[in-house]
Amino acid sequence: MADNNSRGTSRSQFQSRARGYVQTSFPQSICNTPGLAASHTDVELVPSIPQNLGGTTTLTSTQPPSRELLSEQCVTSLLPILGTTDSADKKIWLAPGAKHDYLPSGGPSKVISKIIESKFDSPWPTWTKVPQEVRNMWFEEFKKTYKWLSQHNLIIRSIFEHKGSVILKNIMSKLRRGKDKGLWITPDVKEELHTHWVREEFQKKSTIAKQNRAVDGGASLYTGGSVSAAVHHDRMIII
Repeated sequence: MADNNSRGTSRSQFQSRARGYVQTSFPQSICNTPGLAASHTDVELVPSIPQNLGGTTTLTSTQPPSRELLSEQCVTSLLPILGTTDSADKKIWLAPGAKHDYLPSGGPSKVISKIIESKFDSPWPTWTKVPQEVRNMWFEEFKKTYKWLSQHNLIIRSIFEHKGSVILKNIMSKLRRGKDKGLWITPDVKEELHTHWVREEFQKKSTIAKQNRAVDGGASLYTGGSVSAAVHHDRMIII
């Protein structure tokens, strides 16, 4: 009889791993209590699974457990294995990592880059110029490839915004310097970006020239003797 139970447990563990979960065990007196069967929805609400339930909580028919208690103690046994694909929806399990990155790293950045390039419909030179509704749409595309526990929703989106900003900056830099031929964007969008960069470069040179003229003009006011830095500053402002 014990041998049959062992085979059943092994089969259950194998099936769970195939779906992208890792199996853990809990006291049967708790997890087999009628009405406490955990659903996959519960799994996505649990921040962690306790390793030692201790003896502080007694479950009886006169003390029904709350949903929160179920989520913390009996949700059972299923935690996602990061980087694996859930066979139910073909999405890859993801989690927040350190320093604005995901776990696993690498793959998400490539996906975000492809999303931006495939849906870049206007001349947005920086991330802040991309309309919020467009960034929302890009994030929805990202969610077609990856999934995560629901308590990570905000941090996952925050990381997406940070990585998207860096990725778009790198894309625009390569495009501007000619390292990327920009075959993934329409000619009119590319032309508008080029016009923006020419204007930006002209404004930068104009600002530098104006500063140089101010310095030269300030020097021409010198009439001998030492002057303080404050006087130099005032002369530059007057000019």
